[in-house]
Amino acid sequence: MIIPLFAIALMVILFFKLPFHARMMNTGRIIAVSLGVTFIIWGVLFGLNQIGTNGVLLPEFTAILPIGLLWIYAIYVYFTDEKGRG
Repeated sequence: MIIPLFAIALMVILFFKLPFHARMMNTGRIIAVSLGVTFIIWGVLFGLNQIGTNGVLLPEFTAILPIGLLWIYAIYVYFTDEKGRG
């Protein structure tokens, strides 16, 4: 239930980290980079989930902690970059 929540945090990060003019001008490249970053992060989360399932590390550290850190970074990006826009 926790793993899909990374997508919302990732959308916030990508929205504020990509320059506005790049989102409008080079759509193909931006889509490719966004998909690549999403698949890499999803792959890392999937790998950590498998490590937690096998009992190598605690499941709390392999599922909840990385997504919590991603959300903390997304909130940080939102509040620091929001002041620069508008």
